[in-house]
Amino acid sequence: MIRISALAVIASIFALLLKKETPYIAIMITVAACCAVFALAADIIEQVISLTSELTTLSGMTPAAAAVMVKSAGIAIIAKFSSDLCRDAGQNSASSAVEFAAAVTIVYISIPLIKTMLEMISGIW
Repeated sequence: MIRISALAVIASIFALLLKKETPYIAIMITVAACCAVFALAADIIEQVISLTSELTTLSGMTPAAAAVMVKSAGIAIIAKFSSDLCRDAGQNSASSAVEFAAAVTIVYISIPLIKTMLEMISGIW
């Protein structure tokens, strides 16, 4: 995590220094830093997915429910990064569109889980 934080701070400083004279290079540095952060975080993400799989097995939760949770978290994280990049580039409309699309996508992938839960609840009554 220290490497990731250091990379982000250094890239932010470079982008800030270049923003006034060459804003397009500043944005490219920011995008490259975000890609590097994703690459460095891949090991951590892999461990989280593995732990989620173990917890799913221990808790008796269905794999489908766990998959929805992991996918939703992934969508939210990617959307946050994308939205922030758009906002940094001065594209607030694109940022809002990314956030909206992420919310709709999360609702869409959750529909089968919600349907199953409602069927279980109606079966109790």
